[in-house]
Amino acid sequence: MLNLERFHDDAFCMEIFKRKLPWIFIDVASGKLIIVVDNHLMTTHRACADNFMMAHVEGKFLKGLPEQPSRSWYLEFGIIFHILIEHYYKHFRDPDFSVAEWAGDMAYKVWTLKNMDAFAGVHPEHHAIGGLMGFQAMLLAYAHKFKPENEKLRIIGTEVSFGKNREIPLYIGEYVEVYLAGRMDVIVDDGYFIMPMDHKTCGSFKRGDPLERYLIDEGPTGYIYTLRSLLPKLVPEELRLKRGCNKILMNFIEKQFNKDNPLDRFKRLPMFKSDEQLDTYRMRMLLSVEQLLCNLESHFQNLPVPRNTQACTDWYHGKCPYYDVHRQATKDGEQNTLQNGFVTLPIWDTETINALNS
Repeated sequence: MLNLERFHDDAFCMEIFKRKLPWIFIDVASGKLIIVVDNHLMTTHRACADNFMMAHVEGKFLKGLPEQPSRSWYLEFGIIFHILIEHYYKHFRDPDFSVAEWAGDMAYKVWTLKNMDAFAGVHPEHHAIGGLMGFQAMLLAYAHKFKPENEKLRIIGTEVSFGKNREIPLYIGEYVEVYLAGRMDVIVDDGYFIMPMDHKTCGSFKRGDPLERYLIDEGPTGYIYTLRSLLPKLVPEELRLKRGCNKILMNFIEKQFNKDNPLDRFKRLPMFKSDEQLDTYRMRMLLSVEQLLCNLESHFQNLPVPRNTQACTDWYHGKCPYYDVHRQATKDGEQNTLQNGFVTLPIWDTETINALNS
């Protein structure tokens, strides 16, 4: 049985207060323990609790020079792509919107600001996409495929963030509250459904149906759950016209250039979730939060937490950044490795990421 209230004890809360972590804190006014989690945090913890503690509690990251191994191509490419797509859907119907400036100047500035060419010769997808020029060509093709006269969707909102303002409660207890955080690319209306539209980049469509991976993924399910909660605040009831809100549109983009037909690198597929699936999603999230708090309590007590050793040499297509730490024979060896090979950086904060993207 779920028991989150037990974590509101003096020792645990005092440690939380001292740590000043961005995703868990004590509300000074109410004295409650507040947990604000997003899909990135929960996915990391489910994949490996030990990795989570290093990154999202201690803030330890590999020193970046010379190859910048602590950076993630997949994460950072996704961020810059979403920045540009959100801008596109915010302005693509404006009379003065210029596709050339968007895919040219703006893409260049974002790519350069994020220093994406640091991945040249380091990550194979940088070569596969064709670097900056390939990225710009992808954006031009996207704008041609989904130009205003082809895009039949009504755009309701873009860059819709939620989190520490506590818009999406998952649990409200006497001493503990849990909220969902995140950021929806676009909210659209197709005449039948008001729904999120999410964008996912894939290496190649040749590996099979791109939707298959996301059918049971918590990310898209969380967006549907969120919009179902947010919709009454965003759209007046008389404008909703009994539209459904249990669907998401997944826009898949193939990063590898399609020589036969460049426009075939885009697929838009719908995904539906029943009310029962959404309610089950909420319970899964809360059970995951409870397990996270159990491991966090152990970590605070200098006790070991679970480690997924199957991911040590296959952590998102590479070696886990903490592999050299965890292979040490003693605690002193682990601490020496952390001191010599790692730096302490700000911990992942959904709202900070959102602000930087803006």
